[in-house]
Amino acid sequence: MNRSPRHRQYNEVQIKTANKGQLIVLLYQGALRNMRKALLQLEEKDMEG
Repeated sequence: MNRSPRHRQYNEVQIKTANKGQLIVLLYQGALRNMRKALLQLEEKDMEG
């Protein structure tokens, strides 16, 4: 998924200003997002991604 430069900048600031606990939450959110995407691709038999 291509994200706009503003969205990337927002994420960068969010990461740079997060404390350790917030970074762990962001890490798990990203992992869950990627697992959901992988499950959808498996269901659609989209092995290329």
